[in-house]
Amino acid sequence: MPVSTKAPLKRQKNISRQSVFTRLLPACAFLLALCALVAVLHGNGYGSFPPAEQRYSKAKSELDSLRAGDVRAGQRENWLRLAKEFQEIYDLDPKWPNRPAVLFRKAESLRELARRSGGLRDYQCAAAAFEELAMRHAESRLADDALFIAAEIKVNFMGDAAGALRLLARIRTQYAQGDMLPRALELERKITIQVASKEAPLPKQAAQPPLRKKAGALTRIAWKTLSASKVQIVVELDRSVNWQARQMQAKNAAGPSSLILELQGAVPAEQIRSGTRITGSPLNAIRVDTSSKEQIRLFFDVTNLVGYETRVEQEPFRIILDVLGRESNAARQPDGVAEKVQGKYAQPASTASQPNAPVLAALAPKDLASQLALTVQTVFIDAGHGGKDPGTAHNGLVEREVTLDVARRVGRLLQNRGIDVQYSREKDAYIPLDDRTRMANRGKADLFVSIHVNASADAQACGFETFYLDVASNTSAARLATMENAGSNKKMGDLTAVLADFMLSARTQESRQLAQALQKTALLRLSKQHYSTRDGGVKAAPLYVLIGTGMPAVLVELGYCSNREEARRLSSTAYRQSLAEGIAEGILTYRDKLQRKQSVDGKAIVQPS
Repeated sequence: MPVSTKAPLKRQKNISRQSVFTRLLPACAFLLALCALVAVLHGNGYGSFPPAEQRYSKAKSELDSLRAGDVRAGQRENWLRLAKEFQEIYDLDPKWPNRPAVLFRKAESLRELARRSGGLRDYQCAAAAFEELAMRHAESRLADDALFIAAEIKVNFMGDAAGALRLLARIRTQYAQGDMLPRALELERKITIQVASKEAPLPKQAAQPPLRKKAGALTRIAWKTLSASKVQIVVELDRSVNWQARQMQAKNAAGPSSLILELQGAVPAEQIRSGTRITGSPLNAIRVDTSSKEQIRLFFDVTNLVGYETRVEQEPFRIILDVLGRESNAARQPDGVAEKVQGKYAQPASTASQPNAPVLAALAPKDLASQLALTVQTVFIDAGHGGKDPGTAHNGLVEREVTLDVARRVGRLLQNRGIDVQYSREKDAYIPLDDRTRMANRGKADLFVSIHVNASADAQACGFETFYLDVASNTSAARLATMENAGSNKKMGDLTAVLADFMLSARTQESRQLAQALQKTALLRLSKQHYSTRDGGVKAAPLYVLIGTGMPAVLVELGYCSNREEARRLSSTAYRQSLAEGIAEGILTYRDKLQRKQSVDGKAIVQPS
């Protein structure tokens, strides 16, 4: 029987396997230990970049993208959000060594915003951010860079040469070995030369006699009787002159009071006579006093004088006085002009007592139109509704949210153009209608702009509209007045009395002109942005939020959220920004018109913010 060889072969294979396993065992143990170490390190946060590094890398990429011309670079919010992100990264890990670079990127974000907006406040924030880096991390290699950039901003955009020199001196003394020293010395030299040239005394010149300004000629005095208690007086000259108005009580309680208009540097034209008597009007007589050289005093005798308001118009120069007296039973007579008098009237007595405190207006230096002819410095922006009063709501839009967003945008644009801005609300809060106007009056605002969103039972109704205070011009304006006045607890009788006084005021005309400027420029802005927004027009309505204002006031309806297409546009941040730019441009156009200035290329705002 042959001997089997299978058993020895099997034993040999088992021995070979055991030998291989023995040799591989140390290697397997090493791999297991390595995996365990990796797991431990990963659990302790070493398996990836630290969280701050991750966020910083992402934020830097976004900054580079915005700088490269990303469409989002035109939105102010994106730059502010990015600066906030860098600040949060900086605060995330106090031991992270790259924190100075994060602050530098934050400052760069604010500088990029300032470059696009051109706003002084934005440049101030950017300079402060660079200075903060140099203060917190004086030992960083970025500190001298930050100081130099802050100095450039101060001298080039803030007009602060002294502040720039202070920062450059720090580079010269504290970072003499840094790479920014040559540039700092050169900028310091230029600023020093510039400051010295401004402070150098001008060469003396031979004294020239002052030029004598030609006296203005009083060419016309006219009046128009509006009602038994109201009269409008127009005083016309061939050029502008200094003037002042005041009220004089009658010595006899039964006699007429006098409204006195003093014209400095003025002489009467040939057709102007000494005075005239008037019947059938609150205005009883006009007297002209020319006893002082190049000064004319006009006396307007008014029965039961209550108050007056004044305004100025140009080309020709005219002073318009809207005068209010108490009701008279006299029949209304035709209007007249003072040069058509028959004979002469006695010169006025010069014994004037203390003036009354008029109901509608005070002395001429405080009158509305003459102030506005100089400048518009403060604008009150009223975001309609808010808090428990949501306003109208359709197609996913809530009025109180849209109005607040647009109001903030308008305010920022105006601030960037040097206008002081006040708000009725800067958050979602309920403000009664009376409080809004009181806030504007207390803040001595020059203009009042209330922002709203419209709605209608007609789903096709749409368009941008601007309202000023007057009797409703049509049924749609009356409907809107009913809707917007719902927040007032006043009765109709209360509103009628206030509205009657307001309609006599110069504010009505000024408000209408503001509304027209705002409507035109807003639609022009939207058209340039290729938005086909319907022109809803300028309309009059008895809107309560406008009645109590002591300045020109308008109410803007951005559009109809009840219209599906218009609601879609109103939900877009780009469209809201265009609306805000149009409103701000309208306000600045009105201001420039008052100042007799024209904006370059017809634009009040060049850079979008």
